[in-house]
Amino acid sequence: MRKWLLILTSLLVWACVGQKDDPEPEPQPDFPELPGGVLEGTRFFHRILALEFTGTWCQYCPNMTDALAEAQQQRPHRLVDIAVHAYDEFSPSCAENLVSQFSVTGFPTMVLDMDASTAFNTQQASIMTEYVDKTAPQKACGLALSCADGVLAVKVKAAEEGEHLLSLAVVEDGQIAYQTGYGDNYVNHSVLCRFLSRMEGDSLGSMNTGAEVTLSYEVTLGRNQRVIAYVTREGKCINALSCQDKETIPYTYEEDD
Repeated sequence: MRKWLLILTSLLVWACVGQKDDPEPEPQPDFPELPGGVLEGTRFFHRILALEFTGTWCQYCPNMTDALAEAQQQRPHRLVDIAVHAYDEFSPSCAENLVSQFSVTGFPTMVLDMDASTAFNTQQASIMTEYVDKTAPQKACGLALSCADGVLAVKVKAAEEGEHLLSLAVVEDGQIAYQTGYGDNYVNHSVLCRFLSRMEGDSLGSMNTGAEVTLSYEVTLGRNQRVIAYVTREGKCINALSCQDKETIPYTYEEDD
């Protein structure tokens, strides 16, 4: 009997040799938070470009900035802003050209989607939210960005046929300066620094519906800098997107599809 017990024990030991517990499944990384929209759908998420003409010398300009922030809170992810400073220490070399392009005669002035006919200086969030509600349901092109290792990759997919232009602006957050009426430590965000593309945009050519273009640009971003990409067709912005260094944002779609 003892002999059989020894044999049985040996067989059990051999049966267990080399066996391991089933490996734990690899944890799936969380997808980065998307700036609006979802990953699948049929209609691209439509963001509106808000071009704000401002200056540190302008007493009423912060009122427009506050109205924009309120509109962004009321319509999350819909408004992508660029602050164009004119005649102050933050003015980029292209400021006067932009002022002339949009016939800006008073500050603050807000222009939506690069359309001069939308220009207004009334500092009310409702003007922007009403424009978003009217424009967001319209077709937008697809826009995807990735910034890493000094290279910005851009993908654009046409939702409608036509000539498309891509503009890339570098903006900076957290710029502190004296602001008339507000004192020494007023914080400015989305301050336009320069363009990576031509100011009027780099041509993507005539794109058919569903056609896709991929481009790359060399870019060095400061700690508080990011890139605003926007696409225009027939002189009007049809989508915009903000991207930081080491960030990847894929095509995003409207949730109601």
